[in-house]
Amino acid sequence: MSNDGSLKRRVGRLASETKRASDCDHGRATPEDARCPACRVVMPWARDAARDSLLPFVGITHRDYRPTAVHVAIAEALEAVERGEIERLLIEIPPRHGKSQLVSVHFPTWYLARHPDRRIIAASHTQRLANGFGRRARNLLSHPDFATVFPGVRVADDASAASEWNIEGRDGGYLAAGVGGGITGSGANVLIVDDPVKNRREADSVTYRETTWEWLNDVAQTRLEDPQAIVFSMTRWHLDDLAGRALDADLAGWTVLRLPAIAEAGDPLGREVGEALWPARYPLSRLEKVRASSVDFDALYQQHPVAREGATFRREWLAGLRYDAEDGGPANLCVGRWISVDSAMKDTISSDYTAVCVVEMLPDYRLLVREVYRERLQFPDLPGTIEAIGRRYNRDLKLRGVLIEDKGSGISALQTLRASAPDWLARMLLPFEPGGSKEYRASQAAVWVRNGCVLLPHPSEAVPWLADFEAELFAFPSAAHDDQVDSLVQAVLFLEHYVAQGFHARAEAYRVREVVPLSASKRAIDRLQHTRAG
Repeated sequence: MSNDGSLKRRVGRLASETKRASDCDHGRATPEDARCPACRVVMPWARDAARDSLLPFVGITHRDYRPTAVHVAIAEALEAVERGEIERLLIEIPPRHGKSQLVSVHFPTWYLARHPDRRIIAASHTQRLANGFGRRARNLLSHPDFATVFPGVRVADDASAASEWNIEGRDGGYLAAGVGGGITGSGANVLIVDDPVKNRREADSVTYRETTWEWLNDVAQTRLEDPQAIVFSMTRWHLDDLAGRALDADLAGWTVLRLPAIAEAGDPLGREVGEALWPARYPLSRLEKVRASSVDFDALYQQHPVAREGATFRREWLAGLRYDAEDGGPANLCVGRWISVDSAMKDTISSDYTAVCVVEMLPDYRLLVREVYRERLQFPDLPGTIEAIGRRYNRDLKLRGVLIEDKGSGISALQTLRASAPDWLARMLLPFEPGGSKEYRASQAAVWVRNGCVLLPHPSEAVPWLADFEAELFAFPSAAHDDQVDSLVQAVLFLEHYVAQGFHARAEAYRVREVVPLSASKRAIDRLQHTRAG
């Protein structure tokens, strides 16, 4: 509590600043100044910018805010939501990179100030966290400079709780909710879900994932009314999390802004591969330390949700087994090429993908993964797709076969292709009869991956399929889908005889080089030369 003396000093200082502002002609201000350097009043052009754009609004109400490229990208996406250009937005971003301040605090207030008759539901993993965001968003309306940007917009006296507050004299308002909890009251135009998962334990819980999915569909989305939008802002813990399920249900309907902490190929911000997302706050050296100490780095920081220890395939096995796809890789070394197909019969939301893995055999009998394709195909489209891929990969006449599992939907695929495919392709069809469960088959193939018999490309623009493939591969068997893994496993097991021969030959050559010392080799050569001389 302030004493009377300090209160009088504050009132006096405020009165002095007000008088100075009214007397100031802002002559020292430039178009780059949001505030007059002399009196600190918000300049007219800054007020206009804050009214029209989110980041200037943040700057007016948060004087120390210093946005970077990541915040510009988030703000532009949210502005597109406000304009009605994006109806479903997913922001995937590492922790502690400023997403909640934009998504759950400043954006709702700015949106409601521009549309005071609309409503927002903002949800987080607990009601307490949601209330905290609601309180901060509400308090912005009481900021000294808010009224200069949005005059006449204020919190209603009779509905001003952190968990639910309304706009005075209008129909708009804000409701905070915990994910999975009840939502009472009127509908909403915007549903914001910020960090629906609290920790790894929740992420790995099938029950929790089912509960949150049911909550989204049966509770939250039923409150939406036109014009409507959904904004997810989260770090990706699990392939089958809320975002993963939403994308599987309606991939085309979502705009995805994926912002990994360390840039990868095709970065939305135009960063070079390996560049940090917010280098001033989290330089690359710090991120590398986090990577070394965190088993969840790929999921939380790179937005590649994967399974934890115990996954069938390990990323570190392939660390030194990469080829450069930018220049075509060792394509001239290919001695044979195979296309492995894992087919799906339906193209419904719940069905799996059709996956096609193209592998090439090198002279030392290692396998190089050239491409992995996946799509939800209608069955009549499957033959044409396989033929197109076959033609593309048989221009050098090195295609040796097309593998298709001889069970389930694969039987129908084989029958259809034999009847409809061109002769050259029909002759290459190779039925593959798997044994055991897919987990067992994957564990067999994993032996050869671990022993350095399979090569993947380095991440680059030339391999846009790689990120999704690796996410599924390193998450197996916990991934939401396993079609790409199945197609790779099928190829490895079909060619296992050659892969094993190559491995043992390389191992023997290595053993000879390591075991026989140079001195012994020299003595043997000397003896041989002496014998010949004699």
